[in-house]
Amino acid sequence: MGVITTHDRADLPACPVETCLLLIGNKWKVLILRDLMAGPLRFTALRNAVGGVTQKVLTANLRSMEEDGLIWRKAYAQVPPRVEYGLTDLGRSLAPVLDSLSSWGSRYQELSRHADPAEDLSAGAAALGGA
Repeated sequence: MGVITTHDRADLPACPVETCLLLIGNKWKVLILRDLMAGPLRFTALRNAVGGVTQKVLTANLRSMEEDGLIWRKAYAQVPPRVEYGLTDLGRSLAPVLDSLSSWGSRYQELSRHADPAEDLSAGAAALGGA
């Protein structure tokens, strides 16, 4: 599927969920993936799309994701410099994960909008896919 570069196979957690969180387990990486699903973006466009992220934090996350094989980076030799980022096949394979997060989040938002503030939201767990 892809070459693991940052995390050696021997260093990966035994739990698949933990492995996934190791690669995309922070707010910024998930939002970067979300915004790159539509296609490649230049750095500034990506920063604006993600929103609220500093240049330093975005750069660090993009480097990490590139090392992990989730995104690609293409620098164009021109003035001013132009850099684009896009998803690799491995990164694109996370689309169903993001779709599931989006669906769950939408159901949670709907449930919380209609819930009585005094009511425990866990009562709506069935609507969220819980038992």
